[in-house]
Amino acid sequence: MKKRKILISWLAFQQDFNAQEKGEDLIVNPSGPNPLIHEFFFDYDLHVILHIDQEESQYKAAFLRTWLQKKHKGHKVEFKKLSLPSKDVINIERIQAKITTELINFRNDHLFLYVTPGTKTMHTAWHIEHLNPDLDTTLIQIREGKHTQSGHPELIKIDFAFDHEPRAAIAREIEISNGIPSDKPIIPAALIPAYQIAEKIALTDKVSCLILGASGTGKEVISKYIHENSSRKEQPFIPINCSAFPDDLLVSELFGYKKGAFTGAESDHIGVFERANGGTILLDEIGDISPKMQKTLLRVLQEKKIRPLKATKDVDIDVRIIAATNKNLVEACKNGEFRWDLYYRLSIVDIHLPPLLEWGEKAIIRLIDHFIEEKKHIQNGIKLNLSKEAIKALQSYHYPGNVRELENLISRLYVVAWPNGESKDLPDQIHSSSITNPLLLESVVSEAERFHIERMLRANDYVKERTAKKIGISTNTLKKRIKDLGIDIPPK
Repeated sequence: MKKRKILISWLAFQQDFNAQEKGEDLIVNPSGPNPLIHEFFFDYDLHVILHIDQEESQYKAAFLRTWLQKKHKGHKVEFKKLSLPSKDVINIERIQAKITTELINFRNDHLFLYVTPGTKTMHTAWHIEHLNPDLDTTLIQIREGKHTQSGHPELIKIDFAFDHEPRAAIAREIEISNGIPSDKPIIPAALIPAYQIAEKIALTDKVSCLILGASGTGKEVISKYIHENSSRKEQPFIPINCSAFPDDLLVSELFGYKKGAFTGAESDHIGVFERANGGTILLDEIGDISPKMQKTLLRVLQEKKIRPLKATKDVDIDVRIIAATNKNLVEACKNGEFRWDLYYRLSIVDIHLPPLLEWGEKAIIRLIDHFIEEKKHIQNGIKLNLSKEAIKALQSYHYPGNVRELENLISRLYVVAWPNGESKDLPDQIHSSSITNPLLLESVVSEAERFHIERMLRANDYVKERTAKKIGISTNTLKKRIKDLGIDIPPK
């Protein structure tokens, strides 16, 4: 199938228009970059002109569109507004994320990237896109007639020669004056696959993701890592625990409200989506929201608009959504507890975080050292010393509360055992952990049995006689296993 030829350029904010005195009408400059290519060199199926989200840019884009339609009727042109404030036109990382998101829509076409319009930073962005192996691109420029022997403008192709296969280029602006951040996360071998995916997500601008893992495994930490390594890092990162609010409060917290929206609303309240505009929202415990709230959230994600309570107008939003849950959302969807369409919206990319017991003993030692250093402020900066026996006990424990439980244990030791923590200072559950240790084979077998019985009970509408027959045991045996395994039977 023949590829379309797509011309991509920026709106030349100044050069595409003649300078005007105050009060004069806007006039298109025929010698400006975009009008010029239509006059002499237009041989494309489509011209996409990008412009920033600014009132004057939108006005000029509309004016140029009208002019091109009249002057070059057969030329197909589309204008694309990017949510890019004017202050960001020199921010290579912000620009790059925006245009990559747009250009990926044309990955099956041949793209001609018109370098001339835009700022120097925008020019740099086109050169980087030219190195993107997922895109078929040609860099072009126009050499003005005053710089050519013929006196006519010339179309120039820019190319690169490589001695080996080029790799995709990624541009980032990294401040080095502040040194290495102290809150850099500990990334053990067990978490490397998750953080490799997080790195790729960070390089995109809008892709949502779903982080799956038990409570305390670091879902907020990796969410913040994505945000801080993305082009949105200068904008807010706001986590919100969805399970902490009933529906009415969650709606007002997410979308805001106007004064008088309900009893006690004595002033306007800006919701999380507006406060995080341009940045990232973490919707933690997303699996706990009600069906009604799921429908509301789906509509917001589809339309990219919100309306505060009692407001008369919608508000455009530009946020990346990261959702997190300790629940199996696929099972929840199968059981009718969670919407499939919302699940697919949230889980464009999944990240699975393993429990702490899968990190390995070396990683646990690093975490212990990290939290001892981090929590020393509890005792005016003087560090806690742990005995070998205490460290061994902490290493051997299985941590059902994961990283958060370990962090809380170190805080507790600073309070009850500082300056020297001994094994005897640890809570009783650590010394008796073998009773409930999920690493023991019998625990694994019991958990598998529990899962199978729960699944079969659901499939048979919790009718014990029918379930017992299906799995090949007596009804009395099934009742005993339900009791021993602590399986909950919903009331009829």
